[in-house]
Amino acid sequence: MISRIRSLLRSKLGGNILSLFLLQGFTYLLPMITVPYLVRVLGAEKFGVTAFASAIVIFFNILVDYGFNLSATRAVAVAAANQDTQKISETFSAVMSVKAILASIGFCVLFLLVAFIPAMRQEASLYLLVYLVVVGNVLFPVWFFQGMGQMKYLTVVNVISRSCMVAGILLFVKDSSDYVVAAGVQSGSFVLAGIVSWFFIRKVADIRFYIPSIDSMRVALQEGWHVFLSTVAISFYTNSATFILGLMVSPVALGYFAAAEKIIKMVNELILPISQSVYPHIAGIKEHSAEQALVFIKKLILVQGGITLGVSLLLFTLADMIVWLIFGNAYAASVIILRIMAFMPFAIGLSNVFGIQIMLNFGLKAEFSKVVIISGLLNILMIIPLSYYHGAAGAASSILLAECFVTVSMFLILVKNKLLNWPMAGRVYE
Repeated sequence: MISRIRSLLRSKLGGNILSLFLLQGFTYLLPMITVPYLVRVLGAEKFGVTAFASAIVIFFNILVDYGFNLSATRAVAVAAANQDTQKISETFSAVMSVKAILASIGFCVLFLLVAFIPAMRQEASLYLLVYLVVVGNVLFPVWFFQGMGQMKYLTVVNVISRSCMVAGILLFVKDSSDYVVAAGVQSGSFVLAGIVSWFFIRKVADIRFYIPSIDSMRVALQEGWHVFLSTVAISFYTNSATFILGLMVSPVALGYFAAAEKIIKMVNELILPISQSVYPHIAGIKEHSAEQALVFIKKLILVQGGITLGVSLLLFTLADMIVWLIFGNAYAASVIILRIMAFMPFAIGLSNVFGIQIMLNFGLKAEFSKVVIISGLLNILMIIPLSYYHGAAGAASSILLAECFVTVSMFLILVKNKLLNWPMAGRVYE
């Protein structure tokens, strides 16, 4: 067992996972500083206001992501496995150009919303500053580094940018009136990350950026379409909860929900190092052997499922202590919300393997999209009445039910297609 662990750590995949776990460890320490600080300094009302603005801008971020975080990652990984530098350059140029165009369209839409909706116009500077997250999304080609299997550079870039963010918050955010400054500092860190990342791109691959053809951008959009639809649908039972709840409850109540949701999102990031590292790795393995890729995935299910189940049990059991330590007694109302959402990490941990690692890598993109689209619609049908009658607890229940539906549905599809049988049997996927 020890020799296997050593060989894994010495491999490229092991190094990537270790790099991302170090990054996650570092980024876990930072929220333990910034989140409690902001919650206490800004208060539940202003924390809720900034959370609502972030929830709106997240939809623009989804538009710009489009699905490239998976489709472009896979394209780069396959090209890298075949040592096709020209294909990597073509993918990089096409994706970066499309993302820039989508970000420009998104900004125009946001500007119109701010100009014509009075409630948003009163917080115009807040919304425009938060949009810097989208600008940073364009500048920072995370998908490229993941596809090339060079996660160490992601670690370096994020450590630099997030350290600056923490310093900025502690230096410039002193009371509730600084909520716009807090949003600007946090959003600006994404732009800084994007700028710094360009110093490492040529170290990863000898690529050339050029103005892509219409056809190459069209192909990039087609490749990411199913993932984009899925991401939009997923947002209906994750990010939309804050937006919908914000229309029904007071900013204070929204602040309690946002605080509990922040903990869940921090915990969900536990699986990111594994997910981001193994997705291109699986894509590369499958190019040569579908059977070997599935053997690897089966081991991943046990590891990722076990980790997330343990974390969910701890969240449920220690919810009151966690809320008290991070947010203080003033946020006691967040405890029940956290307990309701406690098993989301376990559901997401499994659905990540079922959906992203298996379905997207084995030609089940359409099925993947259908599951999350149906789940998103179901969540919308549930969250409005549940939020109306039960407030934040109702919204939390709706999100959990939607996540469970996704996990079970994906599992049944994989069993039907004989992708989760031990040993593997059934059809061969393209």
